[in-house]
Amino acid sequence: GHDLGAAQIHTRRDLLTAAAYGVDEFLFVYGDRPETGRRSDDLTVRSMLTEARRFTESEPGLEQLRVGVTTRLTPVPAWKRAADFLFVQVSWSVPELLDWRSRLSFEGPVFAGVLVPSSATMARKLSADTPELTVPDHLIAALDADPEAGVDFASRMVHDIRESGAFD
Repeated sequence: GHDLGAAQIHTRRDLLTAAAYGVDEFLFVYGDRPETGRRSDDLTVRSMLTEARRFTESEPGLEQLRVGVTTRLTPVPAWKRAADFLFVQVSWSVPELLDWRSRLSFEGPVFAGVLVPSSATMARKLSADTPELTVPDHLIAALDADPEAGVDFASRMVHDIRESGAFD
């Protein structure tokens, strides 16, 4: 066999430990940089997915492990299409979700991300901190008028997504 790096060893250890506890689905995501210490730059979503595939194909009894990744409403790279399932980043528009889904070629389940903004303040902070999650002005205005507007908006989105049949 080939020599394993620390990232591969940790990935394999974590897969085995989780499997021992009955966990058989994993969602690999890129996390925030640590405030102290240093991040292992060789431990990426892509490397974890590759290692999980390599490891589960070589170990009897681990074939049932399923691995998912996240995606934005952009073309999904080939390496992400090797995942078993996709979680789509939060969106504020069902038509945009449906348009993206209609162009996606992916065999596994695809789950849409829906977020309930708890207040206009939270929505403004999310928009300022994460440009790709910018909350629409009409929703922020609705939250200013009624703190429950986020729940109503998210409930309508979930309903419309379910009705579309385009997502799992």
